[in-house]
Amino acid sequence: MTGRYNATHFPFERHRQGGVSTYILLLTFCLLGLSPKNSFAQITQVSGTVTDPSGIPYANATIKAQLVLAGGAAVTGQPTVTNSSAASCAQAGFGSAPCQVPFQGTVGPLGLSSSGTYTINLQTSGSITPSGTQWLFTVTTPGNAPPLGSGAQICTTQQTITGSTQTVNLSCPALSNVPTLNLPLPLADLTPIPVQLAGGANTTATTVNASSTAVQPIAAACGTTPCFAAGVLNTLGKTFDLEAVGTFATGTTSTQVLFGLAIGASNGLQFVAASASSSQVGNWYAKITCVVTATGSSGTLACFGLGSFLVNVITSPVNYPQSATLTSVNLTGGITPQIYVQFTAASTSNTATQNAAIARQLN
Repeated sequence: MTGRYNATHFPFERHRQGGVSTYILLLTFCLLGLSPKNSFAQITQVSGTVTDPSGIPYANATIKAQLVLAGGAAVTGQPTVTNSSAASCAQAGFGSAPCQVPFQGTVGPLGLSSSGTYTINLQTSGSITPSGTQWLFTVTTPGNAPPLGSGAQICTTQQTITGSTQTVNLSCPALSNVPTLNLPLPLADLTPIPVQLAGGANTTATTVNASSTAVQPIAAACGTTPCFAAGVLNTLGKTFDLEAVGTFATGTTSTQVLFGLAIGASNGLQFVAASASSSQVGNWYAKITCVVTATGSSGTLACFGLGSFLVNVITSPVNYPQSATLTSVNLTGGITPQIYVQFTAASTSNTATQNAAIARQLN
């Protein structure tokens, strides 16, 4: 048979339609990132949202779907899908209908959106050979580094896929090691929670009139000082938070008001209420959580916080997430976290009031 063309050795060549071989058709599918299944067979559009137990989305993580047997073992050999269209079967070179069309058994990894959502097209389980298969969804993320973040995470779910659309949501491991407390706006008074290990609340309104540009702690976060007795926080991994609400005003159009965390001589986590076109009058709210990363008389805290502002010239809350490391904190002594205020321009019209605050030991 040397030097002789024989169509029986080229099975795709036996199924020409309009002068275009099925081989060329299948090659075109591959070049376009498609499969014969996507053109001829039933597809289920699967969508969902991936979050951790506290509702934090797995933003920009990846998701992969893999065809597996019901027990979780990988499918060996080439999976196929049943196609009942006589024209499609003939055009693709797979004989008479119903025919079995091969397809790719892995889809992805694909990126999740910033809100943790995804949409993926998969072959419907009931039309697949071998029978009884399911789709294994695997989500992976590098996460955020400890101690505030929980590091890299992976989670899976195995599902039978049916119908034209299906929702598959995943609840995956926690992305953060920071306990959360949601305080809705408008701002509310704060009271101690019964599960706190140490700390306290301060509901006495305190006002700072700031004809100064210096850093000025407003008031202790608890009714008595120190909030945390000597040595209570002097252990690696100990965590506490500070939550406070109040009001502020600036006397000039260009003045910014800055809020942050102060513990003794250490301060950080600065939040900015941005300059406005007129003097500002508004509300502020801060929630800050700190983890002990080094102990002793010159200890270190890794802190994360969120400051929110409602200003007269801003129609919606302005949020400023921040993280910072506070060093030289004497953890062998008593600890009293405070919110500080600082104005970028001195004016006797500048004021900042703390209406309520609470400090809590969380572990």
